[in-house]
Amino acid sequence: MEKKAFPIPSQVADDGTVKSILAVTGNCDLGNDVIERGAFTKTLQEQFPLGNIKVLWQHDANDPPIGTFTVLNEISLMDLPPELRARYPDATGALYSEWTPLPTPRAAEVVAGIKAGALTQNSIGFNTIKAAYTDMQGLALDPSIGMSNWYMGNAKRHIQEVQLFDGSPVNWGMNPATMNVKLAYVPQPYQQDPDETVQCQVCGRMNDTDAMYCDQCGAAIPGGPSTPYTVHMDESVQCPQCQRMNDVDARYCDQCDYKLAGSMDVTAKNLSGPDGVFTHIRTFADYFERNAAELKAGRVLSDANLQRLKTAHEHLTAVIATAEPSSSDSEKALTEARIARMLRDVELAELEISLIAD
Repeated sequence: MEKKAFPIPSQVADDGTVKSILAVTGNCDLGNDVIERGAFTKTLQEQFPLGNIKVLWQHDANDPPIGTFTVLNEISLMDLPPELRARYPDATGALYSEWTPLPTPRAAEVVAGIKAGALTQNSIGFNTIKAAYTDMQGLALDPSIGMSNWYMGNAKRHIQEVQLFDGSPVNWGMNPATMNVKLAYVPQPYQQDPDETVQCQVCGRMNDTDAMYCDQCGAAIPGGPSTPYTVHMDESVQCPQCQRMNDVDARYCDQCDYKLAGSMDVTAKNLSGPDGVFTHIRTFADYFERNAAELKAGRVLSDANLQRLKTAHEHLTAVIATAEPSSSDSEKALTEARIARMLRDVELAELEISLIAD
């Protein structure tokens, strides 16, 4: 789940209703993201009537909501206050909300903070469903190339559709414009995947066959993993301690037992659509580099793991090599340069592994 904060104070009406602008559309933030107008349309139509979009404090899904949304809709540029139009000259509109606080101590604290001017920012929790990419001058880029350049800070991501999970008052958003906010990681609710066949003897929940620890309670898996560690396509949560990937419902890293839930350093990657394919490919390359580093430290790579890495390399090479350059010569050069850099990184890592293994 992604998070973006907006330094726009809420207002509390006489009847206690909290009125907030949760997001600004059209503005390019410091993370080179532009939320396009209409990005919230589908999620509001589908999820808002069901009550699935929550009012939380600091995006904390482990605690009950602090209120309920009564109004949640997209507004036009002309509906923005003059001071916001001046602050965001490229704005095309905003996501506007009204919510009623619940009669709880936490909700009362938050409302008191808003009234006193101590809480002046809001944030949204969402997944990006659809996005397009441009270079910094506005020229359209191929999704895979655009995603890599945006990740490196050299392109813009135009968010065209999102799945909205919550709107949250927050303490701060780190930047004067919208940007991703580093907040405590909150796992998705537990759900057994078809490939999870190893049952934890402590909590009873299921894990992948390469798990060393239960990703729900952190208990060690008796006998250890039955298969070598593998990066699965549906694993999008990266452990900050061992850098290995986990499922979105993981509360603990199933490889090193690091507690993911509540950590400020967890990286959650978008693995949907073309962007996800590219991210997954990049993960294979990173996996090579980490294993090469481990070998240098004196660890021994088994023949099975070496073969697994070589197979991953073959897949990586095949997918990247089939990337179609655009008709633009400049974009074609960029595509070929990116392919050359990635192949070089992976080939060097494989060479290191082969030399040490021999």
